[in-house]
Amino acid sequence: MLSYISEWFVCRRGLACGIVNAADSVGGVLFPVVFPPLIARCGIKNTTRIYAAALAVCLLPCALFMHPRLPEPRWRAPAQTAIKRSWIRDRRFWVFIVINTLQGFAHYIPLIWLPTFAVSLGRSTSQGSLALTLSNTAALPAAFVMGWLSDRMDIWALAFCVSLLSALATFTLWGVAAASYAGILAFGVVYGVTAGTWSSLWSGFVRPIAKGDPAVAATIINCMMLSRGIGNILSTPISTALQSVKNDFFRTANAHAAGLTVDGGRFSAVILFTGGCFAAGAIVTVVGWVFSGRRCQSTVDESPQ
Repeated sequence: MLSYISEWFVCRRGLACGIVNAADSVGGVLFPVVFPPLIARCGIKNTTRIYAAALAVCLLPCALFMHPRLPEPRWRAPAQTAIKRSWIRDRRFWVFIVINTLQGFAHYIPLIWLPTFAVSLGRSTSQGSLALTLSNTAALPAAFVMGWLSDRMDIWALAFCVSLLSALATFTLWGVAAASYAGILAFGVVYGVTAGTWSSLWSGFVRPIAKGDPAVAATIINCMMLSRGIGNILSTPISTALQSVKNDFFRTANAHAAGLTVDGGRFSAVILFTGGCFAAGAIVTVVGWVFSGRRCQSTVDESPQ
C-alpha cells in the first residue's frame, strides 16, 4: 500500500502516509483489549486461527481495489535506467536508512515490555496492556498530524524533533516517572505521540530522493521497511539479553525511586538502550540535515543565472 502512495498522491502525499500509519494504530488499540480474553477462552492456537481468518476476510476484498495508477512501461532506455539507480549514491538515503534502523531497534521495545514492567510494579497484566492501548490511541491523531506537517515543514527538522522527544520521553518518563502506575500511563501516551509517528515521515524523505519517479519511490519505501524490520527482529533478543545486565547502583536502590530501579534494576539496561537508540537517531538526523542543506546549496549554485 505504501508503494502506491507516491503514484496516487502528490501535494498531500505526507498526509496520505500519515493516514495509513494512523490506521496501523487501530490494531494496537484493539489487540490489547480483544486478544487477552480471547486467548483465555480459546487458547493460543485457536486465537491464531481466528486472527488469520479475520485477516483474510478483511484484506482479500481490499486487494481487489489496490493497483498502481500508472501502467508499467514495457521498455526503458539505458540512460533512464541509470538515472533510476542514482538514488543509491545519494548520501541522504543512507543517512535515513541508519536513522530508520535505529528507530526499528528502539520502537517496539516499550510496546513489548510495558505489560511485564507493570506486573513488576504489582499491577495486573490488563493494567499493563492499558498503557499499550493508550499509546496506540495517542498515535492515531498524532500520526495524522505528523503526515500533514511533513507536507509543509522541513522533514529533517520533524525527524529531529521526533527522535529527540522519543529519547526524552524514554529517559524521563519510563526511566524515572514510571516507578508509579500513573508514570507508566503517561509514558504510554507521550510515546505514542512521539515515536508512534515516525512512519508518517517516510514519504517526506522519499520525495526529494525519488524525484517524482513512482518506481524509485516504491523501491526506497521497501528499503525503509527492510531496515526497520531488521531492527524490529533483533530488538526482542537484544532487550531480553539486556535484562540480565544489572547495574549495582540500580539493583541496590529503592525499587520505587525510579523506573530504572524497578525489580532490582531489571529494566535499567533496556531503558537506557531504547533511549540511546532514539538519541543516536537524533544525532544522525543532524548529519542528514547538514547533507540536505549542502545539496540544496550546490543545486542553487549550479543553476543558470
